Amino acid sequence: MRLHLFQFSLRNEASNWLERLPAGSITRWEDLTTRFLAQFFPPGRTAKLRNDILMFQQHHGESLSKAWSRFKDLL
Repeated sequence: MRLHLFQFSLRNEASNWLERLPAGSITRWEDLTTRFLAQFFPPGRTAKLRNDILMFQQHHGESLSKAWSRFKDLL
């Protein structure tokens, strides 16, 4: 069920990516998640995002609300 409904959760580049895959090339949810994550969240990008979140600090002179907004943008 997830496999068939996933296409409706995508927009723009992700939707185009899914449409360009050969018909019948993905038959299991695990295959889809692996390929999707490899396409849009390669290991280097994931590691950088994780590091940015873990090492997040409020800048000197930055208001708490601006820092909070910047932090939420990382998530």
